[in-house]
Amino acid sequence: MVAWLDEEHRRDREEIARLDQRLQNMAIEKQEQSRRIQDLESRLASTAAQLTRFTQLEQALQ
Repeated sequence: MVAWLDEEHRRDREEIARLDQRLQNMAIEKQEQSRRIQDLESRLASTAAQLTRFTQLEQALQ
């Protein structure tokens, strides 16, 4: 009975370690995705500003 409990405890520790590693990896991935989103938002704002200027230029040329 004690051997069985020891084995179950060992398996539980391994599973907890595996889940902890997975959680850490997900946290890193979330940070990377957040940085990418900020970069894309910045690019989108810049593109929108350029489009506005192009539209104004196009209207001025007509």
